[in-house]
Amino acid sequence: MRVRIQYSVDLDEIPSKISGFLKDAAGLIGNLECDLVDEATDMAKGRVSEHSLEMIDNARQEMAKVDMMLADAHSILTGYLQAKSPPPPEILEMPEVPDVIPER
Repeated sequence: MRVRIQYSVDLDEIPSKISGFLKDAAGLIGNLECDLVDEATDMAKGRVSEHSLEMIDNARQEMAKVDMMLADAHSILTGYLQAKSPPPPEILEMPEVPDVIPER
């Protein structure tokens, strides 16, 4: 079961936190790549079994985890960039000038 947690960190720590998420995601992808290549090699040699089904299902589940990790990183980075960007300049409203031409 996935749960959402919330905790506070200093704004300047966010890039290193996101970096950790990305490294974790890359590690999962690297492991999956090895497993998939091995399974593809076995299948090319005619070795197909229940293990093949399990491995493919496991790969799908791990990819879903990677997707969630990347979605979290994206969401946090969006907030970080918004917090770091300067606020938009205030728009000064011009006072209304009447459309009246003085009589001479």
